[in-house]
Amino acid sequence: MAVTVPSDRRLFIVGAGGLGREVESWFRCAPAGFHDPFHLAGYLDSFVPATDHPPWPSGLSIVGAPETFPFTAGDAVIVAIADVARRAVYAQLAGRVEIISFISHAAVVSPFARIGEGCIICPMCVVSGNVELGRGVIANSGTQIGHDAQIGEFSSLMAHVDIGGGCILGKEVFMGTQSMVVPRKRVADAAQLSAGCVLTRSIKEPGGVYFGNPAVRLR
Repeated sequence: MAVTVPSDRRLFIVGAGGLGREVESWFRCAPAGFHDPFHLAGYLDSFVPATDHPPWPSGLSIVGAPETFPFTAGDAVIVAIADVARRAVYAQLAGRVEIISFISHAAVVSPFARIGEGCIICPMCVVSGNVELGRGVIANSGTQIGHDAQIGEFSSLMAHVDIGGGCILGKEVFMGTQSMVVPRKRVADAAQLSAGCVLTRSIKEPGGVYFGNPAVRLR
C-alpha cells in the first residue's frame, strides 16, 4: 500500500549554534516556494536547554534533542553543525529521519555537480562542473570549488575558501576562512588549514595543522 507523504513537510535544523541560525536566516530569505515542500518546524539541540524561544532573535523554538526526538513520517532535518562532531550526530539520525542538503538560492551550483546527502552550500558559493561533494560537506559563504574537484565527507570549508580545479580533499578536512588550495593538489584526511593558508603542495599524511603562505605544518 502506498504511503502518502504530506506536501507540507516539517523540517528541523539540527544545531542551534551559529551555523544553524544562519541556515534559518537563509531559508527565510529564499523566494517563495524555493524550499517547497518543507516548512521550518524548530531546532534540535542537545546542549542548549529547551526553551519556548532561543536566547537570540529567531522564529523557531528548540523542540528537542536529535538523539531522542520522535520523528514522524515526512519529517526531514538539516544537520547544521560546523565542526566534525556532526559525524556522530549524523550517525544518531541515520535511519530515523531523512537528512537533506541545504543549497542557498544565492549559490551557483553546476547541474553537473554531484552533491552528497546532508551537505550545506551557503550563499555566494560557486560549485563548478563535475565537482563531487561527499556526505555532510559544508561550504560556507563565498567559497569557490573549481571544476573536477572532490571533497571528502564531513569536510568543512569556511567562508571564502578557494579550491582549485582538480583538487582532491579527503574526509573531515577543515579549511579556515580565506584559505586556498591551488589546482590539482591532494589533501589527506583530517588535515586542518588555518585561516588565510595557501596550500601549494599536496598533503600526504593524515591530520596535521597547516599555517601560512606557502602552507607549512605546525604539528
